[in-house]
Amino acid sequence: MNAAVASYQSWQATTQATLDCRSAERHSLSAQFQARTAELEAANAANQAAADAFQAQLDAFHARRNRH
Repeated sequence: MNAAVASYQSWQATTQATLDCRSAERHSLSAQFQARTAELEAANAANQAAADAFQAQLDAFHARRNRH
Protein backbone atom coordinates (compact mmCIF):
# COMPACT_ATOMS: atom_id res chain seq x y z
CA MET A 1 0.00 0.00 0.00
CA ASN A 2 2.81 2.40 0.83
CA ALA A 3 4.34 1.78 -2.60
CA ALA A 4 1.05 2.65 -4.28
CA VAL A 5 0.73 5.86 -2.25
CA ALA A 6 4.32 6.80 -3.05
CA SER A 7 3.73 6.09 -6.74
CA TYR A 8 0.59 8.23 -6.74
CA GLN A 9 2.33 11.08 -4.94
CA SER A 10 5.17 10.97 -7.44
CA TRP A 11 2.73 11.00 -10.35
CA GLN A 12 0.70 13.80 -8.75
CA ALA A 13 3.79 15.96 -8.21
CA THR A 14 4.89 15.52 -11.82
CA THR A 15 1.40 16.15 -13.14
CA GLN A 16 0.95 19.24 -10.97
CA ALA A 17 4.25 20.65 -12.22
CA THR A 18 3.07 20.15 -15.80
CA LEU A 19 -0.28 21.78 -15.05
CA ASP A 20 1.43 24.72 -13.36
CA CYS A 21 3.69 25.15 -16.39
CA ARG A 22 0.73 25.10 -18.78
CA SER A 23 -1.13 27.58 -16.60
CA ALA A 24 1.86 29.95 -16.67
CA GLU A 25 2.04 29.58 -20.46
CA ARG A 26 -1.67 30.37 -20.73
CA HIS A 27 -1.27 33.51 -18.62
CA SER A 28 1.70 34.59 -20.72
CA LEU A 29 -0.18 34.04 -23.97
CA SER A 30 -3.21 35.86 -22.60
CA ALA A 31 -1.03 38.87 -21.76
CA GLN A 32 0.49 38.78 -25.26
CA PHE A 33 -2.99 38.60 -26.77
CA GLN A 34 -4.13 41.62 -24.78
CA ALA A 35 -1.03 43.57 -25.81
CA ARG A 36 -1.49 42.70 -29.49
CA THR A 37 -5.17 43.60 -29.28
CA ALA A 38 -4.27 47.00 -27.85
CA GLU A 39 -1.71 47.50 -30.64
CA LEU A 40 -4.30 46.60 -33.26
CA GLU A 41 -6.88 48.96 -31.78
CA ALA A 42 -4.32 51.78 -31.71
CA ALA A 43 -3.36 51.11 -35.33
CA ASN A 44 -7.03 51.04 -36.32
CA ALA A 45 -7.62 54.35 -34.56
CA ALA A 46 -4.61 55.91 -36.30
CA ASN A 47 -5.79 54.57 -39.65
CA GLN A 48 -9.29 55.94 -39.08
CA ALA A 49 -7.86 59.34 -38.14
CA ALA A 50 -5.76 59.37 -41.33
CA ALA A 51 -8.78 58.35 -43.41
CA ASP A 52 -10.91 61.06 -41.79
CA ALA A 53 -8.22 63.69 -42.43
CA PHE A 54 -7.91 62.59 -46.06
CA GLN A 55 -11.67 62.73 -46.51
CA ALA A 56 -11.73 66.23 -45.01
CA GLN A 57 -9.06 67.31 -47.50
CA LEU A 58 -11.05 65.82 -50.36
CA ASP A 59 -14.20 67.55 -49.19
CA ALA A 60 -12.36 70.88 -48.96
CA PHE A 61 -10.87 70.39 -52.42
CA HIS A 62 -14.26 69.60 -53.94
CA ALA A 63 -15.82 72.56 -52.17
CA ARG A 64 -13.18 74.90 -53.66
CA ARG A 65 -13.61 73.45 -57.16
CA ASN A 66 -17.37 73.84 -57.09
CA ARG A 67 -17.29 77.53 -56.08
CA HIS A 68 -16.48 78.72 -59.58
